[in-house]
Amino acid sequence: MSTHKPTREEIALTEVGHTDIGRGTAIAMVVGFLLLIVAVPVIDTVAQWRANEPIAALGLLRAPPRLADFPRPVQRGETHGHNPLHAFESSLEQASAARGAVQRQVELALASTFHAGSGKVVRGEGDWLFWRPGVDAVSGRGFLSPDHHAVTPRRHRDPRVAIRSVHDACVAAGARLVVLALPDKATIHAERISRTFAPGDAPRNPDDDAFAAWLDGQGIARVDALPVLLAQAAIGDAFLRQDTHWTPTAMDAVAAAVATRVRELAGDLATVAWREEAADVARVGDLVDALKLPGDQRLFAAQSVRIGRVMGDGGPWASDPAAAVLLLGDSFANIYSAAPMGWGEHAGFAAL
Repeated sequence: MSTHKPTREEIALTEVGHTDIGRGTAIAMVVGFLLLIVAVPVIDTVAQWRANEPIAALGLLRAPPRLADFPRPVQRGETHGHNPLHAFESSLEQASAARGAVQRQVELALASTFHAGSGKVVRGEGDWLFWRPGVDAVSGRGFLSPDHHAVTPRRHRDPRVAIRSVHDACVAAGARLVVLALPDKATIHAERISRTFAPGDAPRNPDDDAFAAWLDGQGIARVDALPVLLAQAAIGDAFLRQDTHWTPTAMDAVAAAVATRVRELAGDLATVAWREEAADVARVGDLVDALKLPGDQRLFAAQSVRIGRVMGDGGPWASDPAAAVLLLGDSFANIYSAAPMGWGEHAGFAAL
């Protein structure tokens, strides 16, 4: 009768089994793995050399970062955008021909076969796309919560600090600040994300009401675009289907609401005679761009919209440094006026 007590390793092998790999197989696997690692930088270097472009892999060797270039303390969450090594890594990724070719085909296969989005894009109903941070903002914790700021301190600072600073600067200059509260696409068209929502449900961030109350308490004028956009969504799309931005008609409606509020505060302002010229523009949206699909993809068709280019006797509308109203905006103000965005020119929020 055997008295041998099996070891843990023997018990594990008995329970889950094991695979014997021969010496030749092991060598082939190691060599294949090393070739795969080496192949990517070789392909990228050859592609950049043949295209007569700067070879990205040599960038770090030619100008290595100094210790003084790294912020202190070096914390990834705080310095991701300023760390020289992170910047170099991003430049390699952007310049990689092998990565771009493989990634675009993989993304297309996932999107067409599994209705998949990406780390930045959420697929909705049909051809509707949503920006993931916008969906997270609606479904996540309150944006005024200290816990929210602690998770990603650089990307989600308390907006009240900056708004209060701008308000004080306006008061000192004899001006009046008006804040436009603009809801995300995920709020206005939530029914396109999930069938649990009906048109008009409008899920919002838990701190939206608290933020509005704070503005009122500070004596800061505001315009709430939520009811304006919901009214537009009830009769048509308020946002472009494959883009993060609003439709021209929704923008017009919000611009009218802002203009009304400004006139209430400033009284009658000098006006200039302008006219609108209709023009049709079409493209796939910036969310399709973010999916990084091949340039010849046919999964998403371009969306066509009609814009109104603002024209005067002297030509198209242009900003006036001496104007009584100063607009501080982002891409929502520029989408139909900045040509690189691909949605036309001279028809932006400021021109209206």
